[in-house]
Amino acid sequence: MYLLRVRTSQEEEENNLNNMLEINRLRNVNHRVLVVDDDHFNNMVVSKFFQKLGVEAVATARNGLEAYNKYLEAVEERSPYTIITMDIEMPKMNGKTAAQKIRQYEKKNGLKPCYILMISANCLESEINECTDKNGLIMADAFLKKPISPEELQRAVDSSSS
Repeated sequence: MYLLRVRTSQEEEENNLNNMLEINRLRNVNHRVLVVDDDHFNNMVVSKFFQKLGVEAVATARNGLEAYNKYLEAVEERSPYTIITMDIEMPKMNGKTAAQKIRQYEKKNGLKPCYILMISANCLESEINECTDKNGLIMADAFLKKPISPEELQRAVDSSSS
């Protein structure tokens, strides 16, 4: 007797994702990432996504003020973050203000800009444009709408390297 196993489309998608993640794993090992979200679960999920992509150095922050302070500490220690994911609506300091302060600090000190990826669930097209306008105050490199997938994050990480 023979047993024939037919893969479901979901299994095929998971298999394709795992193959893609493995192929890109080595490409991502040199990134240092800061994941910023006031929701602990979101921080955990996005951090796990990065780890599956091969990024070993992942830190988290729960608000914009904590993120900005961690950014400054990393720069002072000469191991700056290469990617920062930033939620928009957070206590103490929102993501837009934190990203703006990071960009101002980079410019003032002649630093290479880190890749800032804004992530938010509640967003209008005008807000996305405000965040990603290269002549604006925030100057984020990309914007993802929650919920995000590992594939979307992979594409964002890939574009940060180009």
